[in-house]
Amino acid sequence: MQNIKYSDSPESTLSLNSVEGEDRYRLLFELSPSGIILEDQEGIILDVNEAFCRSIGYRRKELIGKHVGILAHPDVKNQVDDNISRLLSGKVLKHNEKSVRKDGSICYMELHETKVILPDGGIGILCVADDHTEQDGPERIADTVLFHRRLAGRDIGNDGQNKNKNKTF
Repeated sequence: MQNIKYSDSPESTLSLNSVEGEDRYRLLFELSPSGIILEDQEGIILDVNEAFCRSIGYRRKELIGKHVGILAHPDVKNQVDDNISRLLSGKVLKHNEKSVRKDGSICYMELHETKVILPDGGIGILCVADDHTEQDGPERIADTVLFHRRLAGRDIGNDGQNKNKNKTF
């Protein structure tokens, strides 16, 4: 990437005009603040960017060659192969998934996935992933608890008391 020009001035600007072809995409891939995963048609991880590695806690070399299912939470692991099939049939997916970081903690990822042609001419999957755990995680859990309480006929106030007349729950 010797064609990249940097400036020491306060208005430092990276010139993409001199970066050609695949180098331009590699640069965007690496500098993206969103996590990016490139998989083959079997779901084997071919490449990941640093932003994704930071959000999930793995190093690049730990992920390359592994099936993307290692990142799925057990509650949604059975959906991975179905999603791959849908993507390979031409569907574009935008969805939120419960994932597991290397340390075992749960995270919530917003995924944008599509089928792509790989540099070798093969079929692959490009996934852009944004970690929404801090934004969505606690609210999702609270919403789920509230939903289940209401489903069970319980309306629990802030004081923890059942507000319903049906006190059997």
